[in-house]
Amino acid sequence: MAVPGAIAPNWTELSTRAQIEELLRQGAISVVFHPVLRLESREQFGTEALARMDFDPTRGPQHWFAQAEEVGLLTELEILALRKALGLRSKIADEQYLFINASPSTLIAPDFERFVNAETGTRLMIDLSVAASVSSYPKLLDAIAKLREAGAGISLDDAADDKASRQRIEKLNPELIKLGPKMTRALPTDAAVRAATARMLAFADDLHADVIAEAIETDEEVAILVDLGVKFGQGFLFGRPAPL
Repeated sequence: MAVPGAIAPNWTELSTRAQIEELLRQGAISVVFHPVLRLESREQFGTEALARMDFDPTRGPQHWFAQAEEVGLLTELEILALRKALGLRSKIADEQYLFINASPSTLIAPDFERFVNAETGTRLMIDLSVAASVSSYPKLLDAIAKLREAGAGISLDDAADDKASRQRIEKLNPELIKLGPKMTRALPTDAAVRAATARMLAFADDLHADVIAEAIETDEEVAILVDLGVKFGQGFLFGRPAPL
């Protein structure tokens, strides 16, 4: 593994916890941004901040966040990524939303509440995964309420047309619901997926939420999404994640 000088020279010999602690000590996270567009006009609605660990070209950030969770340092690593993203917020147009990712366990942590009180504001969306494990819904809902009081909103990733996903979405009552890559890519060839997307749109409408389609790669997908009534989207068709 190629490791720059900012990381300890004996990096590969360290325990997993020591590696994460060194990563945190050095702040060895960079951030790239992925545009979210209004599909009909192709105007930019917002941008999603994505963490990158440039010191490790062989494994993606998901590996390091999973390792941090194993050793009990996920909240610290996620807050570091959030601080990096918010540090660049002034470079994003005032009318655009900034999407940042966090896990339920981080949202209910005391450190995150202090971070929220100091850092959040309008035009901020916290991305949660529908499939993520939730240890306490009352605590999570309380944390979400505090986020909304601070001017932020909630978007839910990995939404699916099934009972379990709908129940979780209903509990969390997000402002935005994201359709996952599998659904987006299947739209041109699978009538059942188009029907499921229509049901998801109707469900979102009942919750007074909007829908974002992820992983858009073709104009055909855009045309189908617009025809179905999906307002927002992101994907390689509009650009790849990149520094601001």
